[in-house]
Amino acid sequence: MTTPDQRRMALIQWVEHLKQGGVISSRSNWCAQATASESAVREFIKGGTDSLNESTYKKLSVIAGVTPDDLRLPPSNSALRESDADDTQESSLLDDLEVIGAHDPDERANYEAMIRNRAAAVRARRQRDSE
Repeated sequence: MTTPDQRRMALIQWVEHLKQGGVISSRSNWCAQATASESAVREFIKGGTDSLNESTYKKLSVIAGVTPDDLRLPPSNSALRESDADDTQESSLLDDLEVIGAHDPDERANYEAMIRNRAAAVRARRQRDSE
């Protein structure tokens, strides 16, 4: 379990990580892309509140291309967990989405949106790099 201060620091680090990766241009931009409340995120980071609701974490995670739980940890810790999961993955991504969709159609839709957003960001970055 992480403390509010650890979650604040993790979110600040995610902002920098996503800016460096070209996914967002600012925290404000991230919130706008995610249709998440910028004021709620700002108040949480400033320490005005000790929590950020799950809905906000879900919206931000779609743009970041990670799970809501990943946003509660620094990006490097999240990346380590992802690489561990990749080593044991045997099913296809489509198979995994079908399993998730059978259990929770909304969660599947969130993952599909996350994948599309990340792919669009990579395509845009490639286009910029090729110009």
